[in-house]
Amino acid sequence: MCSDELTKTAASFQKMLYVIFQYLQITFLEFDVESSSGGSCYDFVRVYDGTSEAAHTFWPSEICGLTIPDTITASSSDGLYVYFFSDGIIGRSGFVAMLSTTDMPGVPPGKAMGRPIEY
Repeated sequence: MCSDELTKTAASFQKMLYVIFQYLQITFLEFDVESSSGGSCYDFVRVYDGTSEAAHTFWPSEICGLTIPDTITASSSDGLYVYFFSDGIIGRSGFVAMLSTTDMPGVPPGKAMGRPIEY
């Protein structure tokens, strides 16, 4: 059983996802989110290991640029919370992500999560 909720404003959206008795994972298939030449993010995606912004974020906490991030798997069956922010100044194509489930939990936030995201 999967549940999702979507809240949208002009500059951001939040998506809370959870699956009962399994671990949710998000795989980015396309990724083009505005970054600055200095390496910071004008627009970004954050993925939380839980059902709200009170949960820990996966590293890096703000994902942007052109490099497709590694698959992120929840470390508990609580779910994943995906937050996207855009400053609304320059529009990029954004991202496409696939949601799936697994029986194996992911690595909790604060632990190594694969290759670094290049900005």
